[in-house]
Amino acid sequence: MVTMFISFAFLGIEIEDPFGHDLNDLPLEEICIGIEKHLLNLYDQSDLLELLVSNSNKKAI
Repeated sequence: MVTMFISFAFLGIEIEDPFGHDLNDLPLEEICIGIEKHLLNLYDQSDLLELLVSNSNKKAI
């Protein structure tokens, strides 16, 4: 029983700060780079989006 509580205590310490630089921490740098790439890709295609929106607003006669 004591071993279980000690294990929980160490587990809590280990996952207390998931934004550090340990091996089991979240890869925030890679996540941010991925989001930035996707946003830049969307920004480059914004003229296509404007064209699609303007064509969808036209009504067929």
